[in-house]
Amino acid sequence: MGRNRSSIPLKNYIEIRSQKPGNTLPIAGIILCLVVPLILLFTVEDTFDLIPFCCLFIVIGSILMAIGASSHSKWDKQVRVARERIESEENIPYPPIPQWPSIAASVCLVGGFILSDLEGIFFLFGGIGGLIFLAVQAYLVHNRNQAYDAFINDMV
Repeated sequence: MGRNRSSIPLKNYIEIRSQKPGNTLPIAGIILCLVVPLILLFTVEDTFDLIPFCCLFIVIGSILMAIGASSHSKWDKQVRVARERIESEENIPYPPIPQWPSIAASVCLVGGFILSDLEGIFFLFGGIGGLIFLAVQAYLVHNRNQAYDAFINDMV
């Protein structure tokens, strides 16, 4: 297959990529797990009567988050398989990203956890540093995927 024509693996990748599942189930799960029980516990005086309702909301929210994570994981696996097929049949490499933000985040989180024995604030500093490095990693992954998708769209 030539690079000037759109091929079956490229069209398959674009079709699978366009079927990305929405975020409504995980967001609804988070709301039911965290927001609803906290609102109920802070607004009602007799909290012992609310414990079964809060547990019910937490279970339902956890199920919704699990369903959302499962559908997103299934879609991500399909995209990965389609991308690997493009790499093998069309010889279009998927660009790597640097791994230093993940390593730095791990070091910050573990270091903050270890240093929390000295003072509790070090755990907070390590957590904030870890989240910053994880955000950098997510930004790099997002930019790589956007560039790869733009390249594939130009080829089709």
